[in-house]
Formats: sequence, structure tokens, C-alpha cells
Amino acid sequence: MTENTARAIRFRYTNWQGKTAMRFATPKRVMFTATKYHPDKCWIMRAFCHDKGEIRNFALGDCVFISDAKATK
Repeated sequence: MTENTARAIRFRYTNWQGKTAMRFATPKRVMFTATKYHPDKCWIMRAFCHDKGEIRNFALGDCVFISDAKATK
């Protein structure tokens, strides 16, 4: 694991189109706001998406976070 991914998290995300995929991202901040794809205010995680190679916004209500079994032992 590099320093760029040391704080990254893995989660399942369903986007505004209803498409679900696993994501690997490093969170930058959490904010309560509206976005282009989430016009009603909600909790948004702004993160660097390692899968897409860019900063992305993820609605927390559309995330399913997966815990790492090794981290919980």
C-alpha cells in the first residue's frame, strides 16, 4: 500500500443512474450540500477515486461500506 492509498477505503456505490460498482477512494472531506447529480441537499463525501483517477463526489446515502476483516481482528 502506498502513501497515496494508505487512507483509502473500499465501498459499494450506486450512482444517480442506478449503476452499482465497487469503488476504492481516499476521502478528502464530507459536506452537506446539493450537487449536479444530487439536487436535494444530502451528505456528500468528496474523495479521490483511485478507480477513475480523479476527484469525485459520493452521496453517503448511496454508499455501502465494507469493513476489512483483517482490520477488525
